[in-house]
Amino acid sequence: MKNIEVVRTARLAILDEVGRMLLCRRSTEAKQRAGLWELPGGKIDDGETIVEGSIREIWEETGIALDEGLVVREPLYNIYEYDKTVNKWFSRDFLLYGGRIAADQQIQLTEATAYLKMPVEEALQIFIDIPHQRAARRLLPTLVA
Repeated sequence: MKNIEVVRTARLAILDEVGRMLLCRRSTEAKQRAGLWELPGGKIDDGETIVEGSIREIWEETGIALDEGLVVREPLYNIYEYDKTVNKWFSRDFLLYGGRIAADQQIQLTEATAYLKMPVEEALQIFIDIPHQRAARRLLPTLVA
């Protein structure tokens, strides 16, 4: 039987000091979901845990240094799916950052082209256009509790 390559990804739900969720806009040059808004995160490299990879991805995309110890280890949600646009299988984990971004935290975008901080309920409505993140709306009860 042929081994199937699975790309592991993680997205991190991060809130600021007043409970607004951080969203980032993908580059218009991205291979997948170009120009769409999503939770920050990305591909987990070989040898990384989903927590390590999500922390690294946040740093690379936004310049925000997060405390690995504050990431909730158990994913809030996971979806395993085939993406026809790139002909690959993906395991997508959605994690929660247990801390908050400080008001004076500077966001320096590198890979993302823009960011927003918005109320959780409003932010999760944006996922309606992103198939693999549509199910992330299930995070709402956890995030607003």
